[in-house]
Amino acid sequence: MHLIGEKVERLAEELAELRPASETVVTIGVFDGVHLGHQLVVRRTVERARDTGRAPVGITFYPHPLKIHRPEAAPKLIIPFAERVRLLESLGLARVIPMAYTPELARLSAAEYMGVLVGALGLRELVVGPDFTVGRNREGNVAVLTELASALGYTLTVVELVVLGSRVSSSAIRALIAAGEVASAAALLGRPVAVWGRVVAGEGRGRELGFPTANLLTDPDVLLPADGVYAAWAEVGPARYPAAVSIGVRPTFGPGPRTVEAYLLDFQGNIYGEDVKLELVKRLRPELSFKTVAELVTQMERDVEEVRQLLTQRVTAHDSPNPNPSA
Repeated sequence: MHLIGEKVERLAEELAELRPASETVVTIGVFDGVHLGHQLVVRRTVERARDTGRAPVGITFYPHPLKIHRPEAAPKLIIPFAERVRLLESLGLARVIPMAYTPELARLSAAEYMGVLVGALGLRELVVGPDFTVGRNREGNVAVLTELASALGYTLTVVELVVLGSRVSSSAIRALIAAGEVASAAALLGRPVAVWGRVVAGEGRGRELGFPTANLLTDPDVLLPADGVYAAWAEVGPARYPAAVSIGVRPTFGPGPRTVEAYLLDFQGNIYGEDVKLELVKRLRPELSFKTVAELVTQMERDVEEVRQLLTQRVTAHDSPNPNPSA
């Protein structure tokens, strides 16, 4: 317990250094995906801070708590951690605090944890969803937090769940992405499903086939959609291009490691070493194995034409790509 006490003191000191104002309105969570439900909670936090003259603060945990409690059940992330922080900041929080989720933190009671936040961060209001829990064994549910609010001197605001046919949740979004249902997942996220990666050298097979692709090195902790071919927008710096994206093991050439390859339409240039973001619009088909390379090339030509038509239609319907694709 002495070791835990020291770590709590250190946590309190670190939080105090990050305190953006004398009084704060705080929301806490993993916030993986920063989906529509998360966005509502964060926006309510910002609103309550504005109404009360306090600073809005978000605390987001890393790694996912299941990495500590049940590593074998820990899910892949919907978005990289840096993107999570960026999105939370974009919603108007004065400060986003990444908090390492450790065994010591997991052993704190709800009362101990909230006491640290009240003392170190000047927490005067906590904004959470109805199923939020915090503290050892998830003991700090809304009922417990309500009792603690009276004892510790803060108020509790509970934000309603977002329901679009069914409850919006990170687990539901992961299931949709894993099934390749990127359009349905995007509806719950409030933005397209994306894949991030750095362009690395591949085997050069795409160039030989007439479709030079950007091979992406992706974060192994982030969930990839189901294998298949997708219509996407590729962002390279400020530029934006329509792209045919293949995710899978390239079975026509013998199963290999799972890869992400993007063929950028109407693009010429060298982007090795560049960071690329792929916004997946629609899954066109599953990954297939072809008897001959000629059959594969024919199908790739069809895929590219389908991508062009699909994304052209969306641009016509006021989907707005970057107007300067020559960068």
